[in-house]
Formats: sequence, C-alpha cells, structure tokens
Amino acid sequence: MNWYNTYSGELNISLPFNRYYMEESKAYDAEVAVRKAQQDSLPNNTYALVYVKNGEAVLEDVIINEISIKDYVKKKIENTYFKMSL
Repeated sequence: MNWYNTYSGELNISLPFNRYYMEESKAYDAEVAVRKAQQDSLPNNTYALVYVKNGEAVLEDVIINEISIKDYVKKKIENTYFKMSL
C-alpha cells in the first residue's frame, strides 16, 4: 500500500508489474483497445484482474468495458477476417 486517504476512503496500491504479455499477433490490437478505452469518458472502464496470495501478485487479465482483452481481440480478429472474406 502506498497511501490511504481517510477523508475520501481512497487507497493507492503499487503492484509489481506494469506489463501484460499475450500472443504477439494479438498484442497490437490489444494495445490499441486499451489506449482507446482509456480515452473514453467512462471512469474506470479499463482495469486489471489481479490475484494476490502469500504476498505474490499475478496479473490474470485486463478487462475493458467488462470484456476480457483476450475475448475482445479474438472477436476483432474474427470480424476482420469475416469482412475480408466477403
């Protein structure tokens, strides 16, 4: 824990990672999706799913608008392939 504000109830935690690795062929689409979601006017629409056990943290997934980044990219690739085959 970095800090806790008793007035607002806000807690700030630094996690031991700042990257999320995925298959290279999907990484660019994932990066673009996260960048676009962060520009969205909705607050907190992009977040990380993190598990912590015995002081060790594991980044499980990145969620954008309640959709796993893995599913988002897979759907985008499928839609692109479908459009190309028409």
